[in-house]
Amino acid sequence: MSRLHALITAKGGCPLRRLHLTLAVSFAMGSGAMCQERNEPGTSAANGAHLFFSMPYVNNFIIHTPTGKRTATGFLGLSAGAEVPLGGEEFLSFQVGGAATTALPLPVPVDYSPDRDMYASAFANACCNERFGRFSCGGGVHYSSLTWYHSSFKTHVTGTGPVVRGQYEVWKNFSAGCFYQATIFSTGSGSSWAYQHLLSLELIWSFDV
Repeated sequence: MSRLHALITAKGGCPLRRLHLTLAVSFAMGSGAMCQERNEPGTSAANGAHLFFSMPYVNNFIIHTPTGKRTATGFLGLSAGAEVPLGGEEFLSFQVGGAATTALPLPVPVDYSPDRDMYASAFANACCNERFGRFSCGGGVHYSSLTWYHSSFKTHVTGTGPVVRGQYEVWKNFSAGCFYQATIFSTGSGSSWAYQHLLSLELIWSFDV
């Protein structure tokens, strides 16, 4: 920058050329400052209130049924929520959504065998989180339903327990994250205190309010 300044202020230079150089340097400095403010994690925009939509992309289930413990991993889900700042780097998050174990990682029609197990969950959670640069994590509580389908059999439970979530801001409006919901107490299964869970890796799109 000092060399450019010397070129601009050099004696004997053409006034028109000095004007062009001055405008070019001013534009470059202004553009760089705006880009830095827009992309730097931890700015006021990053710490403001957000709405977000997410896709729980890879989902792992453990569900207790009358025939024993069932576990499976599959794809796809959909959720939405909000993040509300508390001050500093802390914020509250609220999320509602659903997750399943479809066979393919894309939303395309699949002809399932009648004997194939299917797992699904509808959930709502609330967490207190803290942001560390581009990474944030937190914990809270959830209320959710867990359902297992097999041929003509169906097991459906509802329960509550702790939730832990974390995410990494890849760029301004897109993050990759995960959440773990452990169901400690449930109704509808053989044992009210049987451990069950939903563990999801998710893709998140956020929007400033």
